[in-house]
Amino acid sequence: MKRVSLLIMVTLFLTGIFMVPSAISPSISSSQITSDTSPLYETSTPSALPDREIRVALYNETNFTCPAYTQGSMNTNYSIIYSVLDNAGYSVDRITFQDILDYKLILADYDVIVLPDNNPRENISNHVKEFWLGGGGVLSFDSSIGYLGWAGILPRENESIDDGRYAFWNYVSTGPAEIQTLHPVTKSYDVTDQLTYTTLNYGTYLVDSLSTASIYSSVEILALSAADPNEAVIVASDPNDKGGKVVHIGIPIDPWSNDINNLVIDAVDWLAPRPKARIAFDFSHQPRLHVDSWDEFATTWSPTNNYGEYRNLLVNHSYTFDKFFPSSEGNFTTERLEQYDMIILSWPDLNYTTTEMSTINNWVADGGSMLVMGDRSGFLPSGGNERINELLADYDMEIGSYNVLDDQTAIRATPYHISAKTSGSIGISYRNYINLTGNDAKAVYKYGNNIVVAAQEYGEGRVLLFSDINIFDSLRLKTSGNKYYAVDAADWLTSTDAKILYYTNYPFTIIQKSPAALALNELGLNYFPVRNQDFYNRSLYWYEWDLVIFDSPWAAMGYTNDTSDYLDTGGKLIISYYWTVTHPDEPLWAKLGFAYADEKTVASTTYFWDAGHPIFNNPIDLGESYVSGGEDYGRTGEALTVFDNATAIAGYASSVTADEASIVLGLNGRSLYNGYLIDQYNGDTDESAYKDNFELWINQIVFMLRPSIDSPSDIEFQAGSDGPHEITWTPYSISPDSYTITINGSTETTDVWDGNSVTVDLTDWEAAGYEVTLTVTDAYGQEVSDTVLVKITASSLIGDLDINTLLIIAAVVLVVIIGVVVFSRKRKQ
Repeated sequence: MKRVSLLIMVTLFLTGIFMVPSAISPSISSSQITSDTSPLYETSTPSALPDREIRVALYNETNFTCPAYTQGSMNTNYSIIYSVLDNAGYSVDRITFQDILDYKLILADYDVIVLPDNNPRENISNHVKEFWLGGGGVLSFDSSIGYLGWAGILPRENESIDDGRYAFWNYVSTGPAEIQTLHPVTKSYDVTDQLTYTTLNYGTYLVDSLSTASIYSSVEILALSAADPNEAVIVASDPNDKGGKVVHIGIPIDPWSNDINNLVIDAVDWLAPRPKARIAFDFSHQPRLHVDSWDEFATTWSPTNNYGEYRNLLVNHSYTFDKFFPSSEGNFTTERLEQYDMIILSWPDLNYTTTEMSTINNWVADGGSMLVMGDRSGFLPSGGNERINELLADYDMEIGSYNVLDDQTAIRATPYHISAKTSGSIGISYRNYINLTGNDAKAVYKYGNNIVVAAQEYGEGRVLLFSDINIFDSLRLKTSGNKYYAVDAADWLTSTDAKILYYTNYPFTIIQKSPAALALNELGLNYFPVRNQDFYNRSLYWYEWDLVIFDSPWAAMGYTNDTSDYLDTGGKLIISYYWTVTHPDEPLWAKLGFAYADEKTVASTTYFWDAGHPIFNNPIDLGESYVSGGEDYGRTGEALTVFDNATAIAGYASSVTADEASIVLGLNGRSLYNGYLIDQYNGDTDESAYKDNFELWINQIVFMLRPSIDSPSDIEFQAGSDGPHEITWTPYSISPDSYTITINGSTETTDVWDGNSVTVDLTDWEAAGYEVTLTVTDAYGQEVSDTVLVKITASSLIGDLDINTLLIIAAVVLVVIIGVVVFSRKRKQ
């Protein structure tokens, strides 16, 4: 019996050496649960656009007398407007006369100014005007119409002459007001809805007079008096010559009519600019030339050589423009500069301090951009060039010491610089020339061998240097090359962090206001626009892009091989195009999963074959199962045959029909082809107050930029062993929002996701099996997940000894046991 017991003990001992207890856990697969790291759409939650902060300056005027430029009774009871806007979630400040006089009304801090039945005093009227000229929105009530006329905001004809009463508007006493059209300002109402209010002497535009105004094509009559259709009670304007949007509501504010609560809320939302980028013009170092005649911090005013038209041009191309005034708290401070994407420095007549130069160059290195303008050496009083060169001491370019006194045409330098994407030449006047002192600076425009414009990328930022301060003044902008380059320069300088390349050859005079560009601005996505095929091709290689948008009604397939090569790198592509018939055998079409089938020559309806797909409901629910064509360019679209490597998600028939597809998703969700030009859908099928093309562009862009995630390997380790033991995911999104970690199906952590990697530390976890899942969500509710299986085994009694050591120990133990057994037998004998 003792012998048996001894053998059992030996067996158990040896078993304990070679066996490690196994924790209860799921089996571990060699592949991840989430094998597709970029699913077509894993989850998306239909919603409106993400909320954004809208900052409102409510003019708090306590003086109820009229300024000299207008007439009427002013109102100082604005508290109800404050409550309505504050309750709507807007950031509302009561801004006073003194605040505006101290230059606190700027676009870096506010989007909209509200004039609640009062008018800016005479000595701040231009301060308010330049806020509007810089792209700010203006909401006026009742008697504030007088300021709009005198300032030339609406209309232009009486600017600085009088308030325009009788010529374009008058005080009337009729009502109620009847909604005339569906518009973003009136989207909470139905056409023919009536708004009731106290009808006693309120300021209203006269339709027959307003229709003669120079900007009437940009005016929309939103509500008329039900008693007199010549009285335009509510008017909106999105001007195409200068300035920001304007809404005038003639309805009196005291007593307040609750009928207009939603109207006011929606008006402020529409008025708030959605800029491509924010630009500042430095007045803190006394530029030689003014922007406007009233600028007090510039040296010289000239009615022909000023930057007023330059400012208007930038604002018309979806930029905002602030005057960067001197501040007692510091000029070039990090806090002030961070509010802008680009700053313009034109021949400073005041010195930059050492601290200022260090701060602004650090700002550039971190992604900001400067447009710097010097001039000829004989320009008096001198000093501007020296100050610029001191500022640019760490760059590879400088203003020379030339004093050239003639007018010439400079041509684009070779190799072409990406900022010179439209103008082959520009006009130059009295000037200097630029010296390149290193390899990082590049010539952009030259006259002969002399450089007049140079560029340099510095850290994450960019700088353009000009040798002529008049190159963008009101006189030189009459030259088309200068006008184009003024915008192209801003496009390049402000796209330092752009991940989207947008090509279009649409016949828009302002491509930054095309439906696709407006959608990008609405989403707050930076992009680099090009309208030249050659520079589209160059841009594909100059920078890395998350998404390329090819938006083209004219045949433009000169670089399909380059587009295909871009796709081979993993890039994403949206195409809106209808000329495949001219090159049906192009290999790119088969790669995208379709072939030309037929042409469409009349406006056509596109039906959603996969109505649940995110491009029809996220972030904007299109509300219908189709969109109807509006614009007709003579040729409207093409029907497509879809191959097995792609999916048709919309077509010209009400249900899935062969050879009738219009929208095709290919390359496992990395390409989206529209055979019917999106921009032709200029109607409002779902009556949302927004055009179908704008909504479709938003949804398609958001879908193509959905987040992605990698798949780290499954993990197995022994508890207590040396680490590190962790899971690190590297998800990506251009608009990250949040992440959630679940363990075995239970939520462990939910936090803000800033776009960086996410790590889970497993060091102190107990021995067991785990399913650890990371889900990342972008700003539009799109989600993607990955799961890693983790198996943690318990520590054995013998620790981490290798197999050879274990065998030696086992052999020794066995020898000892045999010896004990033999010895025991001998004793018994």
